[in-house]
Amino acid sequence: MKNKSIFIYVNQGFSARHLLRSSTLPTLVKNSSHVVILSHNGDEKVFKDSYESDNVKVKKFENEKCEEYLKNNRLQNILIPLRAYVLNGSYDTKTVDDFRKIFLGQLRWTKTDGYGRWIKGLLWESASWLLKNNKMIRKLLIKFETIFFNFIPQGFIQKIFSRSCCGYSTLWI
Repeated sequence: MKNKSIFIYVNQGFSARHLLRSSTLPTLVKNSSHVVILSHNGDEKVFKDSYESDNVKVKKFENEKCEEYLKNNRLQNILIPLRAYVLNGSYDTKTVDDFRKIFLGQLRWTKTDGYGRWIKGLLWESASWLLKNNKMIRKLLIKFETIFFNFIPQGFIQKIFSRSCCGYSTLWI
């Protein structure tokens, strides 16, 4: 895996603590060519100085560009939350299940919001159940997104690394 670049999105202190200040970051650095830490405070000198090294780069995550991209892509707007609620598989994860119910309530996809919205909620729950209980379909979903929704803009890799960098993951939103 030495020819891979790994992107880590750190959006809050919890992520920084558990991803960057534990053994996770050193393990990723040891097993990859490059690690890119994307953070909202990636342009702050103290943050950069804490984590940057020869093969670790810290970049500011530009939320506005991400939102602009997602605004123009309705299918990915559906797939991102769906993936978030099903990649744990059929494990009994009460917290994830609770957040999925909150998500449905926020979208007003419940019976009390009318039958049309309730049917959307039922379709969402059916898709969630199917993906949670079928590993092959989850892998196909990830493959589909990797092929058709490459969020990394052209030239992004070259701006961060030398031209010799070629491998990267596209599912970093």
